[in-house]
Amino acid sequence: MTILGMMSGTSMDAIDCIISEIKISSNFNLTYNVIEQNCFPIPLLIRKKIIRAIENPKLNFEELDNLIGKFHSNCALKLKNTHLLDSIAIHGQTIYHKERIKSLQIGNPKYLYENHKVPIIYNFRKHDILENGTGAPLMPYLDWLLLKNTNFSDFTLNIGGISNITSIPKNTNRNQVIGFDTGPGMALIDECCIHFWKVSFDKNGMYSEKGKINEKLLNHLMDHPFINKNFPKSTGRDIFGKKMVLQIVDKYQHESPENILRTFIAFTAKSISTNLNKILNFTPLYSRLFISGGGIHHPILIDDLKKYSQIQYINNSKVLGIHTDYKEALLIAILGYSKLNQMKSNMPSVTGANCEVVLGEIYTRN
Repeated sequence: MTILGMMSGTSMDAIDCIISEIKISSNFNLTYNVIEQNCFPIPLLIRKKIIRAIENPKLNFEELDNLIGKFHSNCALKLKNTHLLDSIAIHGQTIYHKERIKSLQIGNPKYLYENHKVPIIYNFRKHDILENGTGAPLMPYLDWLLLKNTNFSDFTLNIGGISNITSIPKNTNRNQVIGFDTGPGMALIDECCIHFWKVSFDKNGMYSEKGKINEKLLNHLMDHPFINKNFPKSTGRDIFGKKMVLQIVDKYQHESPENILRTFIAFTAKSISTNLNKILNFTPLYSRLFISGGGIHHPILIDDLKKYSQIQYINNSKVLGIHTDYKEALLIAILGYSKLNQMKSNMPSVTGANCEVVLGEIYTRN
């Protein structure tokens, strides 16, 4: 089955697209072949509207829902191999997430359906939440499919806008997988760059390399209750995003922008490391760590991660045959396949859901 997976994550920077041939056997053995992958930056106007919606979750989202749906459709039209598609799976843009209560992703699927006339799979978090799950993270399902038959205790880390980790013990059963959000990924770093320099990210550490870590601020950030909260747990940009940046900037008015940014990077790395070391008891000698997501491209963040976690060698997901920037899009395609084949794709050991359920809904007509 050939499926287009489309992912717009908490980094809000682009729509990542991947077309893959996918097959999952009845005992959950995965095979896939990537046909095409591409990335389409989200226009600044749409990004501003998304941020405004996150800051005001009680607004009417109908106009933005249609705008993001049309943008997804326009992105798909730019791909070369959509004539091969059996289905399209989209995550949509998260506007609001409160674990066990509600998770709202917008991007009206009707525009994709109108252009391609194939089933559109969407709304992947709802049914886990209905079973009293956190609804996030979703990535542990793909991590388990990829790594469940190895002879290693494997860990994966995805650094998007929010960071999440997965633990897959060697030769593991599904109910032994652990996964959760650790706190910020690139969200605070990017929002800080937007606030001070009107640029969307800290390219190659060009601003942060001039700064120094403010240890008092770092300790204050590390005291956030989410960081040391036990799993299952999930979070979003409403907690670790623009609002937090503005609060810190206001409280530390006499600190330089470069130092604040540098401290946010240290906080991101240290919060990840705390969860790896204290909660999951990661031991580099007997374990492997695979990283994906935009954060892997930030040299200072990765150096800080090595320092705080004591991990000297970090694999990226390319060694698993997955481009680091497209792993989440592949996940969405695989969730779409699972929905079409009625395969249960949530992970109750991760989300705390009452049972395994089939995730997603199917849009096939107006």
